[in-house]
Amino acid sequence: MSFLSSPLDSPSLRLSWLAGLSEKMLGAGSKNDLLDLIDDALSVPRPGGDQAVLEGLADLYRGQVGHVGGVFDQVDRVGRKGLPQVWVGDTSVLASKAVNAAGRSATRMGEAFQGCVTVLLTLADAIGAAQRKDEQGRGQLLEQKKMLGGRDGFFDDLHENDEEEWDRENAAHFGSSAVGLMHDAVSEAQEATRVAARDLNKWAAEARAGKMETSELTAVDKLMLADTGVAGADAELNEILTAGDLARASARMDLLSLDDETAMERMLAKSDSPQERAYLMKALAAGHSVAEIQEF
Repeated sequence: MSFLSSPLDSPSLRLSWLAGLSEKMLGAGSKNDLLDLIDDALSVPRPGGDQAVLEGLADLYRGQVGHVGGVFDQVDRVGRKGLPQVWVGDTSVLASKAVNAAGRSATRMGEAFQGCVTVLLTLADAIGAAQRKDEQGRGQLLEQKKMLGGRDGFFDDLHENDEEEWDRENAAHFGSSAVGLMHDAVSEAQEATRVAARDLNKWAAEARAGKMETSELTAVDKLMLADTGVAGADAELNEILTAGDLARASARMDLLSLDDETAMERMLAKSDSPQERAYLMKALAAGHSVAEIQEF
């Protein structure tokens, strides 16, 4: 099998191929067969990723944590001044509630940035370790290749004395072990990448207000809709609108006709509670028409 024509950019295919090579080396019947298998293993792409770049990204995220903390301090000072009962936004939100929501949003943002720092540094360490393990395996393969020497000619390959057989079997044993290291390196890098992607997506979902990109609602309205939780429950753990709901509701708002947009904003403004406003937007996100929502 030629690696030049093999789609080994896929980690799963690399794992399968390396596992097969490890077994074939132990059963190699000649020095030339073993040398071919060693060359095949050395042709497998190394685990990708740049540890330094990942660490640099982590530093950038870490630098934002302090900025977010400054925003929270400013919001907290405003909230402790005792705001008057002022209504803000298109949907009639109390300014005091908007400030409290902004404080919670800043806190979650800081936690998300710090969480991303941890994820990126963990991934950087895992990628670095996998690449070092891969390099160790390649080094051992090169040692065995050097020990075996050049390829046998046709007549040399017909007969193998005891010493040559010992050298071949010994090289096959260490070569198989070296390929095992390369296999483990690919597996560990793949798992670390999967976990990092999962955790980064989780932290990205914490940027809830940012999911509403519509220009039809004010920043205060978006913030409050993202912050509203089930009545009587902790808002941070029981938000009515999921990140997906927020994104879909935003897209639907931008597609409404002028009359439907006006009707939707009127319903939001006349709602008796933040929870009612959130459920109206959830219905819009679910694909219901404005007429259906009005009837509801």
